[in-house]
Amino acid sequence: MNLGIENKIALITGGSRGLGRASALALAKEGVKVAICARTADALESTVEELRDLSGAALGVVADIMAPDAATQIHQQVVDGLGPVDILVNNVGGVLSRTNFEGTSPEDFKRTFDLNVFSAFELCKLTVPHMKAQGWGRIINISSIFGREYGGVISYMSA
Repeated sequence: MNLGIENKIALITGGSRGLGRASALALAKEGVKVAICARTADALESTVEELRDLSGAALGVVADIMAPDAATQIHQQVVDGLGPVDILVNNVGGVLSRTNFEGTSPEDFKRTFDLNVFSAFELCKLTVPHMKAQGWGRIINISSIFGREYGGVISYMSA
């Protein structure tokens, strides 16, 4: 398949496994230079090697998107290592507390919202200026079915 995105630069959060990894590999097969970030280096490094084999250029960033200034640091490492981001895939998300509504603290709710929504917002704010300036860019936000159906954890379903 030729999507016409060869030599574009993509950033995928949570890119070392699951949907993020599959997205990274699919983009690399299209000739995209892919940067992925993940919390641990092990799976990250093996995925980056695969990406380099496919597209010639790839970057791995070990980072926890929940850390202060993480989005800014991730973005800057990608810009410095590969160039400005043309394609952003916000894939990080999940449940931080598995309690029912009555047991969910305001802190748990806020942390889950930060992980599932605010981290994507921050990266969008950092990447959109370049996309607008060049007149081209793509942002893909991966979410969960639990935004539409009951999933048991109110903080996650709300985010």
